[in-house]
Amino acid sequence: MSEVRSPAIATPSPILLAGMLIFSAAGQILLIQENYGRYAYGLPGGHVEPNESPLAAAVREVAEETGLEAQADRVLALYSFANPEPCLAWIFLGSVIGGQLTLPSGGEIATVGWFEPERLPHPINAIAVYALQDARSGHYGAIRTVTI
Repeated sequence: MSEVRSPAIATPSPILLAGMLIFSAAGQILLIQENYGRYAYGLPGGHVEPNESPLAAAVREVAEETGLEAQADRVLALYSFANPEPCLAWIFLGSVIGGQLTLPSGGEIATVGWFEPERLPHPINAIAVYALQDARSGHYGAIRTVTI
């Protein structure tokens, strides 16, 4: 009996990202502004390092980009998108548990601050907009493909 095999299809591994949506007690959201590319505002976040969990990456990125110590309170969403490489972004809903809001010295971040959800700064990246919509509508644990 001969065996029939389907041809192997090479698919690129997605880039793993992690970020955190944090609301202040007054209902404002924590945003950073990138100091490169489109200079877009977005959630604190970035690449998941090798042997690092998305949760640990999100907490680390908040600390590196804002000076704040944060904890993740729940998984908000897992977003799949192409930018142009395939990406998976783990977004957590979190809270501040320490630290002081500061602009990091590395030059990667132009601005850090708290913003009113009804008056978001521009340009703002799509992940921040999707995360805010999911949090406000109570869609915790959302898994979706999004357009960037």
